[in-house]
Amino acid sequence: MAPKSVGSSPASPIIQYNVNSYVANHFNILNSKKLPRISVTFTKSSYSFIRLLYKVRAIQNYVVISKLNKKQIVFNSYHYKNVPYFSHLKIVSSPSKCYNISLKGLVLATKSLGNSIIILETDKGIITHIDAIRYSIGGKLLGVIS
Repeated sequence: MAPKSVGSSPASPIIQYNVNSYVANHFNILNSKKLPRISVTFTKSSYSFIRLLYKVRAIQNYVVISKLNKKQIVFNSYHYKNVPYFSHLKIVSSPSKCYNISLKGLVLATKSLGNSIIILETDKGIITHIDAIRYSIGGKLLGVIS
């Protein structure tokens, strides 16, 4: 007797989503539609990504809310005269394609960035390109905030 195939049944989906893309999409929706706030599902990785966005001042504040045994993170972004400071968060690496950048590449990219911020995943956690240069390390390129 052959084992049953799980397949892509809606009852038991096996597709895992990329948490960084999930948070980035919600950030972009928040800024494009000029919503007052938006919420995402709480996980450790989504919480650390949102903490980094708060640290670089891409979002104004966030709060973790627990409702019916489900945790959510609600956040909003900075606006000046109804225009967001950071308009777009683009995810570069995905689970199928990982892009790594060395320290030398970071130094070169920093000169041409302007006010954009590169987000990296390193052995020190999720950090910005400024912190990576300070620690003298490279890492996996997650995204760019522009």
